Amino acid sequence: MVDLKRFQPYQMIPEVLPLFEEGNFAEIAAPVIFRPGKASQTERFKRYTSAGEKSIFRKHSSIVDQLEVFLGPAYSILAGNMSVEMTRFHGNIADIVTRDPKGAFAIYEVKTHIKARKNIREAIAQLLDYAAHGGDMVIRSLIIVSPAALSPSDSQFLEKLKSVIEYPVSYLQYIESADGGNGQFILC
Repeated sequence: MVDLKRFQPYQMIPEVLPLFEEGNFAEIAAPVIFRPGKASQTERFKRYTSAGEKSIFRKHSSIVDQLEVFLGPAYSILAGNMSVEMTRFHGNIADIVTRDPKGAFAIYEVKTHIKARKNIREAIAQLLDYAAHGGDMVIRSLIIVSPAALSPSDSQFLEKLKSVIEYPVSYLQYIESADGGNGQFILC
């Protein structure tokens, strides 16, 4: 007989059970506070394996950095209307959040998969989670940022999502520069 622990229920101690009773769920995250600024991040890091050491380039960080430049000068850390990995929604950090002069917010989520559909699915889930936990924030738009080009079926999928989501949703494609310089962003 095979011992399959993953299918066996855990026994909970009596002190924990009241936490799971209906109506006893307390809000675990602080209210959303827009925090202008930029979290420290590194583009490269070392990964150590039994085969040796390998330098890893963080595509996500590179896109976030270039998006920060792209959104300027209208939005910037210095102007206090941009948050790069500093604003938390129910404990989860958004990649970039901008605040317009009227106090409305745009939330950007960067995904780096080679398939646009996968990026859309992952980003839209996070963006809707952030918007739902935005409290009194007025959410102007939700923006998916990805290096993957939209195929015709991806575009149809995105349009269908836009028709059923109450927030304006956009797809910003990042095209990497061939010479290693700043890439460009195209609104699809």
